[in-house]
Amino acid sequence: MLGEVKEAVKKTRAASAPGPNAIPYKVYKMCPLLLRRLWRLLEVVWRKGYVPEAWKEAEGIFTPKERNSKTVNQFRTISLLNVQGKIFFAILARRLTSFLTAFRHYHVDGHIQKIITSYLDGIRLRFTVGDQLTRWQRLKKGIVTGCTVSVVLLIMGMNLLINAAQRETLTRPIKCLGKLFDASLQDRDNVKKLEEQVEEGLKKIDRCGLHGKFKAWLYQHALLPRLIWPLVLYEVPITTVEALERSTSRHLRKWLGVPPSFTSIGLYGKSNKLQLLLSSLVEEFKTAKARLVLTLRDSPDELIPTESVSQAENELKHKDIVGVTAVGRDGIGARKVVLWSRSDQKERRAMIQSEVRRARQARAVEMGAQGACTTWETADGKLTWGDIWKYEPFRFSFLLRSIYDLLPSPANLCRWGLTEDPKCSLCDRVGTLEHVLSSFTTALTQGRYRCRHDLVLRELADWLEKERKKERGNYPRHGHIAFVKSGEAMKTNKPTKASIPDGTRDWKMEVDLGRRLVFPNVVQTTLRPDIVLWSETGKKLFTIELTVPWEARCEEAYERKKAKYTELMDLCKQQGWRTWIFPVEVGVRGFCSQSVHRLMTAV
Repeated sequence: MLGEVKEAVKKTRAASAPGPNAIPYKVYKMCPLLLRRLWRLLEVVWRKGYVPEAWKEAEGIFTPKERNSKTVNQFRTISLLNVQGKIFFAILARRLTSFLTAFRHYHVDGHIQKIITSYLDGIRLRFTVGDQLTRWQRLKKGIVTGCTVSVVLLIMGMNLLINAAQRETLTRPIKCLGKLFDASLQDRDNVKKLEEQVEEGLKKIDRCGLHGKFKAWLYQHALLPRLIWPLVLYEVPITTVEALERSTSRHLRKWLGVPPSFTSIGLYGKSNKLQLLLSSLVEEFKTAKARLVLTLRDSPDELIPTESVSQAENELKHKDIVGVTAVGRDGIGARKVVLWSRSDQKERRAMIQSEVRRARQARAVEMGAQGACTTWETADGKLTWGDIWKYEPFRFSFLLRSIYDLLPSPANLCRWGLTEDPKCSLCDRVGTLEHVLSSFTTALTQGRYRCRHDLVLRELADWLEKERKKERGNYPRHGHIAFVKSGEAMKTNKPTKASIPDGTRDWKMEVDLGRRLVFPNVVQTTLRPDIVLWSETGKKLFTIELTVPWEARCEEAYERKKAKYTELMDLCKQQGWRTWIFPVEVGVRGFCSQSVHRLMTAV
């Protein structure tokens, strides 16, 4: 009817952008004769059931979501359709709405189904970016923005789902988007099922015939991923999640062969000196909730963030105020620091999730015995699952116990109430783990510490021997020639820093292993460094002095050994030699200090 066409055109905005044929609504608003002509064309389309191809074409345009948008993720697309097709399908949508409201069922005539199907199946798009125009592309999934009939079709589909749900009995839960809804509309029963799922999963893993470290792998990669989604969907109290973590931690301690007193920081800490690839259920729960809050908060909806997210944001903003600080012997700028004020939205989301996981580190600092590793002056170590599988069971258990001071030393046995005297049986000093591993005079005189030192020295000497035999040219090697296209800027690579052995090939090495080391014929001295490398043609010489101290005393050992050999290096310099001294420390439990990385970088 002509009245329907006039009503549809009247509701449109005259300033709306036209489609590919560049004809706006304003033409039909201002020209009644053209409007009548359009009405006759629409009648023909309705009668024949054929949708013109021009109505299926849409111009895609990228519009920014925020200021200073640069990446594709910061834009959304809008589609500009020809106004003739939008008027036609607006009338069709209005008739469908009246029909469905009046008869309350969803039987649509086959003729109308044919019109809608032919329209949605044949939509094509092309995009304009600047002065570039893409080819026409057929839309295979989804709908274009601005489609006037798609809203009614969506309402029809949703009503079908709602009516189907109303026919279900109240005793049978309804599942929607992975979440179960029962008659109470509460999550109490779902939380109980989650607890049963955790207990049943732990029992199945515990009863299998695999070794403990493989059981830990099954927890990390089979059970834990199944729990994260229910924890996000349902309103689970944090006390319940903590209770579930206590249960999982109890099994993990049993599988890894550590005592029940082994701290959960050793299992799940991400900033420990030795990091295991195990995830805390509480931390993953908080991180998943924080990720959900960030997703909702960054959307147009107004939501108040949770306490964990707000606390993490405040910590990151406080770090911006404090600025970049030095850590240990690392100079300012040695580590990459990402500031909150200079980060984009994606980086901030990752920083907040990382900060939520770091909450366990604050608890580790408060612990006296098992948190003592936070004061070590060594580099952090991270074990992969491949590394864990290579360990013998008791050796891996010994490693974890030694790091967190849970080995049965005399002092620990006394603290646990198993003995009365905490003193060492061979001397009058308190038998702490530090005393046994690095300060026991009897072990020193018997050569136990020397044997451990020589084992580490042999590994270091083997690596240096491989480096010494490498072919090193006198001139820097040039890479391939990179051709630059017209209008593009040339990418500059950072120059590679030259190492000490570069430029000379007659390097010789002496190691204080098996026989007494004799210092090269540069100066006369009675000192015996662990390793000496020198080149007579280049007149270069550097010494390496290895120490295997208690991890907390690496800095002290570095300064002591450096002062010991400084005078010797000065005498060599007086003879015209270029000298370097590298005191290196590898802790009694195998953790390397920064001096080891400094040596490897220099060589």
